Order: sequence, then structure tokens, then C-alpha cells
Amino acid sequence: MPPARKTPLFVIVQHYATTPSDWNDKKIWVPFTEAWVSITPDRGREIQAADETVAVATHTIRGDFLTLEGISEKMRVIYSPAGVYDPIPNDAQVYDVLAVMPDEDARQDIMLKVQLNGRRYGVLQ
Repeated sequence: MPPARKTPLFVIVQHYATTPSDWNDKKIWVPFTEAWVSITPDRGREIQAADETVAVATHTIRGDFLTLEGISEKMRVIYSPAGVYDPIPNDAQVYDVLAVMPDEDARQDIMLKVQLNGRRYGVLQ
């Protein structure tokens, strides 16, 4: 039996197409890769946007270079606490990729700076 992993499984999705709608265009996201990564919270803050206070939380995701190779700032990272991704559940957490940091220290990994999106996957569809 393989050893149990302590890091959770995430799915990285990329924007595929936009379908026109009466009110809002609907974006179609398709899976790019699955990755076992570690995620650590960086900071949380509150900002004023449109006369209301909005919470913003940023995190750092670190994963294997070969698994995350090709990821860009136009993608999203999806996390399901249940570990089920086919189909992606509506209550999955969505992280927007802000920056992709290269392997500067030759550790053979990639760091992503991500922001926790306040809406769940089902609302973004």
C-alpha cells in the first residue's frame, strides 16, 4: 500500500472559451492538470470596494516543477475538501493565480501566489 500523502490534491483549470449570454458571458474552464501541492496562507486584509468592506486572503502554493510546468496567471486552482473532482463539486474553493514564481533556488518546484476567491465554484459557473 502506498504511503498516505499529507498534502491535498488540487486541480488547475484554464479558461477555454466564453459563451455569449443575455446578461453575462459564461466562461468555460477545462482541467489543465492535477497536482499534489502544499498551500500556506500569507496574509489577510480588508479593503474598501464599492462602499463596502471586502476581505482578501492571499496564499502561497508550492508544487513539483514537472507537475506545474506551463501554469500561468490566467488559470485558477480548485480545491475540494472531499477530494472529488469529477465532476468538480459546487462547494469547491477557487483560487485565482496572481503570479507564478520560477525555481530560483534549484529546489525543483514552483511557487504560485494565489488569492482566495470569495465565491465557490458553483457560483462562478
